[in-house]
Amino acid sequence: LAEFYIRAGDDRQAEVELREALGAVVELRPPSAASTIVDLGLYAAYFAARSGRVELAGRLLGACEPRTNPASLDGYPRVRQLAVTAIAERLSPERAEALRRSGASEDVFELLEEFLDQP
Repeated sequence: LAEFYIRAGDDRQAEVELREALGAVVELRPPSAASTIVDLGLYAAYFAARSGRVELAGRLLGACEPRTNPASLDGYPRVRQLAVTAIAERLSPERAEALRRSGASEDVFELLEEFLDQP
């Protein structure tokens, strides 16, 4: 639903829907839902950057990117570009890259919990 609300221009409702889905994913940690976790993580990176938590956004992006499948038909390219653009508007390319590298070695679930812990 987050994608629908973003396309409709309602970022507030999109983040509400995202947080609800993330809460369930973080609680259950389903190993078979890798693509869903990546998709939600990329949306979390977008919203984190838009709300000023750009360092978390960069780390989330880095944690999710190695788990994406660019050949899939999923919405990765679009949501990834939303996150990349939101981060690039707020950080230098060098800092953004450093955060992505750092995030690549972090646990995506811990980063999602960090996202949920912040308003």
